[in-house]
Parts: sequence; C-alpha cells; structure tokens
Amino acid sequence: MDLEKAQKTLGKTRLEIRVSPELKNKMVASAKKHHMTVSQYCGQILGDNRRVDVLDKLLIANKNIMKYQAKIGNNINQIARRCNESRVGPSIETIRLLMDYIEETKAELLNGE
Repeated sequence: MDLEKAQKTLGKTRLEIRVSPELKNKMVASAKKHHMTVSQYCGQILGDNRRVDVLDKLLIANKNIMKYQAKIGNNINQIARRCNESRVGPSIETIRLLMDYIEETKAELLNGE
C-alpha cells in the first residue's frame, strides 16, 4: 500500500453489505456518474441526513396510509354486511358521508397528518 492510499484510509472502518446484483449495478453506475468510488458514493448518501429524514417521513406516511386503508376497509365491510343482512343498499346520505370521510382522509394524508 502506498503512502497516499494509506493516508486516505486512516480513521476509516470497513463496512460490508449484501445487495442484489441489480442494485449493485445501479450503485456502480451512479458512483461512476458522480466520479466517485462506490464506497464514497454510499458514504455520501448515508451521511446525508436530509435523505435519511425523507426516508423516515416516507415510512411514517406509509404506516399512516396503511392505517387509513384499514379503517376505510372496515367501514366498507360493515356497510356491506348490513346491506346483505337487510337486503337494502346504503342510503344516499350514507354514501355522501362515506365520500366525505374518504376526502377528509385523503386531505390528511396529503398534509402529512
């Protein structure tokens, strides 16, 4: 190992990860595009707290979407059960209330609540 290479690696540790061949190819291509090694490229991405914050927000949003989908699904199942029991469809008012609820839910998701 030459002196220049030794100086560059001082104070750094090695990290190994397993990725699919497709992801590896994307990482190599992106690193080349930015004139970096794969290690430099990955370090830059992982060290960028803004990206980590975005990922955290996406995960939270995904959990909220799943929660709202479950609520809406439960409501639809209750309505379907009652319609099947009584052999009568929902009233126009019930449909309007459902549509309002769905619109409110969409607004909440878009606002990140």
